Amino acid sequence: MTLRINTACLLIVWLNGLPLPEVHAQKVPVDRQIWLGTSLKIDLPKGWSVTGQYRLRRINDASDYKGSYLFLTGDYRINKHFGAFVNYRFADVDVGKFHRFAIAAEGRYKLGDFTLSARPMLQRQNQYFATDNEQAFDIDMYLRPRAQLKYHPARHWDFYIYAEPFFGVLKNQWKLDWWQNSIGMKYQYAKGKQINLFYIWQPDFTHKHSFTYHIFAIDFEFAIKPGKKKGKESDEIGDTSN
Repeated sequence: MTLRINTACLLIVWLNGLPLPEVHAQKVPVDRQIWLGTSLKIDLPKGWSVTGQYRLRRINDASDYKGSYLFLTGDYRINKHFGAFVNYRFADVDVGKFHRFAIAAEGRYKLGDFTLSARPMLQRQNQYFATDNEQAFDIDMYLRPRAQLKYHPARHWDFYIYAEPFFGVLKNQWKLDWWQNSIGMKYQYAKGKQINLFYIWQPDFTHKHSFTYHIFAIDFEFAIKPGKKKGKESDEIGDTSN
C-alpha cells in the first residue's frame, strides 16, 4: 500500500513538473466560456471503435453563441498499453468554417488506481473566413503532445488532469504557440452512459491570442457495442479530441 502511494505521489510530481507557461506582468483580458456536448461511441470487433460528437460553445462570458462543432473519430486499440486514432472536426462558427484533421498515438501505463498516458497528436486545420468581398483561406498545423494522469478511486468514478502545449509546425517553425491545461471528472451512471465535467485553462502564453480563456464544460457520453447482450456492454468509454 505504501509503495502504491509513494509511486502515485511521484507521478503527480512528474506531471506538475512539466514546463508551464510563464506569467507575464501585463494584464491580459479574460473570457469565460461554456462548452456543451454529447457523443456516441460504437465499439467494433478487433479493437476498433468509431465515435461521433457534437459540441456547442458560448463565449464572451457565455453571453454569445460561438458556433457548433462536429467530430468524427476512428480509434484502434493495439493492446492495453498502445493505441492510435484519426479525427476530423468541422466547425461552423461566427468567423467562418473550419475543417480540422488529426492523427495521434497514445501510450498508457497503469499502476494501481492511477493511469499515466502520453498522446502526441499532429493536427492540420483549414480555415475559411467570410470577408466583405471574397472568402479568405488559411492553413495551420500543430503538434500537440499531451501528458495525462487519471485516478480511478472507485467503480464508476474517474478524475484526471492533463497538460498540453501546441507547437506551430508551418508558420511558427516548431515554436510554442498555445497551451491548455485541464482538470475533470467522469461519472458512469449506467452501462454505456457517463457524464464528463471538466475545466480548461488556456493562458495567453505568446500574446498572439489576446485573451486568457477559462472554459467550463460538460459532455454526455454514450457507448454501445452492436451484437452484445444487454448488461454486457464495455465499461470503457473513450475520449475524442478537444
